[in-house]
Amino acid sequence: MKGRTVLVTGGAKGIGKATAFAFANAGYNVIIAYNSSEAAAYEMVGELQRREINCCAFRADLTKRQDVENLYKQCKETFGFADTVINNAGVCHYNLATFDDYDNYNAVMNANFGSVFGICRLFARDMIDRQTGSIVNLSSVWGARGAATESLYSASKSAIIGYTKSLAKELKPSGVKANCVLPGYVQTDMNARFSHEEQQAALKSMRQKRILTPEEVACEILKVAECEKTGQLVKIYGNR
Repeated sequence: MKGRTVLVTGGAKGIGKATAFAFANAGYNVIIAYNSSEAAAYEMVGELQRREINCCAFRADLTKRQDVENLYKQCKETFGFADTVINNAGVCHYNLATFDDYDNYNAVMNANFGSVFGICRLFARDMIDRQTGSIVNLSSVWGARGAATESLYSASKSAIIGYTKSLAKELKPSGVKANCVLPGYVQTDMNARFSHEEQQAALKSMRQKRILTPEEVACEILKVAECEKTGQLVKIYGNR
């Protein structure tokens, strides 16, 4: 398959969907990895294919090793090589730290950090062999600051930051880049449940002037993926 190829995990909705479209508009072949949003994923595939973009969607539960390995094989068989990987898949979780349990811990850490680990360990090997590639891992402002009632979520996103910084150092001699994007408050389905008052409180806590759109975050992800720097932590607040 000719041209550059991007894999976007959690690519059927929200930031992932906007990111898939941003890369498609930049001329990439697009692989969408989804778990439960099958209808949305195939609607995207149809739309992009009508625009003559090479695009496919694969279902994978990224908390399961076999699903991650199957996704890797499907990507290889379809496009041969993913030049760029965007690790966007994840979940939110709200609870007081003292009321959380090990089931919540395992679920959140596996979905948010485990998925990044699983994807990177496989796709980065091909990038090392080819001496080129770009990985962008999505964390969160809460990964750097921490948030009350979101201790597990914050911890999982903090793990992504540390992992990306280490990965960047390991991959740099091979010419492969690894960067981390930390969005602030974004208007997604995950955040739509909150009242206006709760959203304003979140903005104040993040020192953010307005709610970001998924498209704004996607634009920054594309810029980070295509820049020559590695090991970056890029915070997106929308305050400019």
